[in-house]
Amino acid sequence: MRRLLIIFLLLAPALAGQSAHADSGRKERDDLTAARKRGEILALAEILDRVRPQIGDKIIEVEFENDGGKIVYEIYYLDDTGRRREITVDASDASVMNSKEQD
Repeated sequence: MRRLLIIFLLLAPALAGQSAHADSGRKERDDLTAARKRGEILALAEILDRVRPQIGDKIIEVEFENDGGKIVYEIYYLDDTGRRREITVDASDASVMNSKEQD
């Protein structure tokens, strides 16, 4: 169920009919798929499995970015106290690069 939500969140801009943004999003997804097939990055499901012990199951949103040539996932979630938090994860090895509380 969580994976379906994440997939929906990643596809939401395209589903909303934002054609220019959707084209950009489609290219980014294609780039991610190609990088995963080349073995440069891990699948999102594997990354979530690896960080779940740290962040729990209350994932709100997942975004990806090209951070100076390095693909990273920004994962937004609720901690045990209900605070919104963000964790930045290197897509190549699932190492945590940054973790912070959101305002």
